[in-house]
Amino acid sequence: MTELTGFYRERVADFLKTVVCFDDQAYEDTFGNCSVIKAAARVPDGFSADEGDADTHGDAPEVVGCVSDTSSSGFEAKDITDAFAEMNILCSVIKPHTDGELARPQIEKLARTADVAIVDWVLKDSQGCNDTSIAREAIVNIVKHDEERGGCLRLIVIYSDEKGEQVIGELADLLSDNGFERVPGTLELQNAHTLIVFLQKAGLSAVGVEYKDLPGRVVDSFTRLTSGLLPAAALAAISVIRQQSHHLLATFPATLDGAFLTHRCLIADPHDAEQFLLDLFEGEIGSLLAHSKKMTEAVDEIRCAAWVEKNDFFDTAQKKRLKKSLTKYSRAKIDGLRDLFDKNDLPENAVAEEVLKLFYGAISDPKTIARVKEDFSILSTLDVHRRWITTFNRNPPRLRLGSVVRETDSGRFLLCVQPLCDSTRIKHNRSTIFPFLLLATPPEPKDLDLCIPDEDEESGVVWLSISPKPQCLISYQLRGKSASEAYVVAKDMGNQKDYAFQTSDGKCLEWMADLKIGKAQRIASQLAARIHTLGIDEFEWLRLQGPRTS
Repeated sequence: MTELTGFYRERVADFLKTVVCFDDQAYEDTFGNCSVIKAAARVPDGFSADEGDADTHGDAPEVVGCVSDTSSSGFEAKDITDAFAEMNILCSVIKPHTDGELARPQIEKLARTADVAIVDWVLKDSQGCNDTSIAREAIVNIVKHDEERGGCLRLIVIYSDEKGEQVIGELADLLSDNGFERVPGTLELQNAHTLIVFLQKAGLSAVGVEYKDLPGRVVDSFTRLTSGLLPAAALAAISVIRQQSHHLLATFPATLDGAFLTHRCLIADPHDAEQFLLDLFEGEIGSLLAHSKKMTEAVDEIRCAAWVEKNDFFDTAQKKRLKKSLTKYSRAKIDGLRDLFDKNDLPENAVAEEVLKLFYGAISDPKTIARVKEDFSILSTLDVHRRWITTFNRNPPRLRLGSVVRETDSGRFLLCVQPLCDSTRIKHNRSTIFPFLLLATPPEPKDLDLCIPDEDEESGVVWLSISPKPQCLISYQLRGKSASEAYVVAKDMGNQKDYAFQTSDGKCLEWMADLKIGKAQRIASQLAARIHTLGIDEFEWLRLQGPRTS
């Protein structure tokens, strides 16, 4: 195990807190799975009153004991919960309902609430017969549910007496359309977000996993699923929030109800208090993360340098230059990176492109590289977008600074630059003017500003450029939702997926995304600075001598 892998494992062990295990033999007593042994009727002793002269030879035997059914092993709930408790993980052992129609949703719901789900492949049905469909269908439904939500990181462990090759092969056929592939040399299936692992129960095989070893195997599997700098940082962030959750609860006690209600009572639009409270929550959570070393450790100079060192697709010179750029301050990094490509005249955006390709040296597929650029651009600039809003039961979007919309008739993209303070208290019986910046689809890669998810495009995204100039401004008039809800809200376009704002003159503006507020504020500031620019006449020779070239 390398130092970096050990660090990833530490982050996983710190994160994992709940495991749910489903087995139909949980909580059964010693004779719970036994075949009946029957003894012959006792020999008459001449003293029993009811003996008479009856012939007891050949009578049906009486039940006196049983032997274990060796077709499947037992399941010791205490042993397994104790083993996980040793690693500070709470393990719940559930004996599923014998009715498959009730057992499947039971497994699905509980598995989605736990960090890891462990399930036996064979579960007894209401007739006491072995049934593989319960676990199989539950796993398939969990995977599909996760996909509908945009993808959820999930580890599912099948802990069973069955033949692993047969189980994994069956699941591979069922989940082939969900992007699952066999992990070579293992009994595992994996797609972008989910890892399914088969582990043999101990007793019937030399490779069986004992209860005491199961937690370690679970942590190892989860580590393989989450190995990476950003996954480690995300695990650390969630761990911090979990560990401080009771502190967060104490920070918002009921004694502050009156203060919040006072605030809501005094402001013009009471609905603004909801965003105010959300800002308070975001601030407290952000403060917890900012003052914790766990998250920043995952991406500090030590871990970044170790990431470069462990990847063998870099040569020695590349490793040296990249580690220096990742760990040392320099305002001339672009020049140093140009040396890697022996192109001193390479433009900065081209250098950035080459560096990105270098970090993905093991990936030659251009579509994969393009998807990486799109995903990280979306993550870093958009607060919320259409892909995300359809995943959760979220309130309809409101029109505000940073909202990106598309005219349904012309297909033009617009960016709302209405100040935040003027995006509320909008009357429903009188139109209010909202200014928008026209966005362009750039013909050149160097002009990229925004990446917006767009299912209408073949690539799934559209790249846009921003020109924060007054001549790019247009405006529309819109009205508030109602007398009590004084803001402009988008309406469902009928498919519970797409939303649009209706202008006062009946034009439809399809909502696409909201920018992160910092990005939106910077664009607004650039627009304001352009409007504020003062044009004067001066001695042209003198103007050209100075830094002012505009």
